[in-house]
Amino acid sequence: MSTIYVKKETKKELAKIAGELQAKLGKKIDFDEAIRHLIRIYRSKSIR
Repeated sequence: MSTIYVKKETKKELAKIAGELQAKLGKKIDFDEAIRHLIRIYRSKSIR
């Protein structure tokens, strides 16, 4: 596991996204899963 440094506002937004995913999927979502979700979205939109 690695450590990454982000601004407080970025962490706050990531926590919101993780919370939304958790509500949508009905399971606990950690920051790693939230980041991987965002990467998948980015890659799927970049391909087009």
